[in-house]
Amino acid sequence: MRFEVPETQIEGILIERKVFGPPGYGETPAKDARDTILIVKLSHPISVRPAVDAEATGSASLDPAVDISEVQLFGDRSSVSQFRKLLGLRIIATGTLEESITASQYTKVFMDVQSLVRR
Repeated sequence: MRFEVPETQIEGILIERKVFGPPGYGETPAKDARDTILIVKLSHPISVRPAVDAEATGSASLDPAVDISEVQLFGDRSSVSQFRKLLGLRIIATGTLEESITASQYTKVFMDVQSLVRR
């Protein structure tokens, strides 16, 4: 698998996880907001390599990610609402894998989801 390739598919169990949000993302727990994120616990660990032209295109995803067992899902608000109906079920998520680089990306690899269906 490679970063930044549309229509990549991953499979696993869809779960939610409570996490610390802004302002400190866990550094100041008494002040930090709480958030709930969606994660796919993968059926089998994956490795993700940089896109073929990652350096030339200025990609943020330049490092390989190995032995990844969880992937955070991102989608628009209405999609995420629909995704939650599949919590606890085996799913196939289709989208683009990216390397996490900001505090709001809680797993080493995340996916911008195009579709999510029950397996």
